[in-house]
Amino acid sequence: MPLTMPEEILLLMLDDESGRLQERAAPSGDYAIAGAILAELALAGRIDSDPSRLYVVDPKPTGDALQDRVLAQLAAAKEPGDSRHWIETLGADADEYRDALFERLVAKGVLRRVEGRFLWVFPERRYPMVSGK
Repeated sequence: MPLTMPEEILLLMLDDESGRLQERAAPSGDYAIAGAILAELALAGRIDSDPSRLYVVDPKPTGDALQDRVLAQLAAAKEPGDSRHWIETLGADADEYRDALFERLVAKGVLRRVEGRFLWVFPERRYPMVSGK
């Protein structure tokens, strides 16, 4: 199964050696993931934009849980916003999006989840690439 744009961006945010998110990836990486979700929705014909607003064209679910969550949020908005507004708004939920994307990449066999401890105290989760992928 091909990777989605948000999945590809998340892979670019990972350090290849450690499987940890690169420190320099945030917050621009969070905005990139939000923008990629919006781009996937635009390519699916669910949203469109003009210079002053981003709007829902077709609120029908896409079948992708992450895209459908964002689509529902866009459709429920009381006030219209432009693309920048939505990228910033969605970027605030980047932790949740990253977690969902990591789970999808593990399920697809691209990454593996490694639980550990940082300084023997703090729980840590890494996502190194699966060998041969």
